[in-house]
Amino acid sequence: MFRDKSRDFRYKKLTVDEAQKIKAAFDAGVAMCFSFDKENGSVSRVALVSKILENFPDALIAKCDYIYLGSEPKAFRDMILLVKKDTDKEAFNKMVDEIIIPSGIVSEAVFIGKTG
Repeated sequence: MFRDKSRDFRYKKLTVDEAQKIKAAFDAGVAMCFSFDKENGSVSRVALVSKILENFPDALIAKCDYIYLGSEPKAFRDMILLVKKDTDKEAFNKMVDEIIIPSGIVSEAVFIGKTG
């Protein structure tokens, strides 16, 4: 799925250093989980991920499951976690507005941010 294998952590064990870098990026950046519309094939999915990585080289992308533990818990499976390091909400929104929304293949998204 990813052309840049240095950011594809699915098939290898993370070193402590790599895990710390991902955690630091998550703590310092802005993130979202999103899922693809089931009607779109792998070509359009790969194109979207590639475009994000080409335009935002500091982005980290991973496959994940998202669990909401609110008053009505719900689990979302096979989502994509997108963490944008060294950013603010405006820069992240630009990525969403210029790349993700125009792709037309994202069916739902959850934005993750710090409170307080």
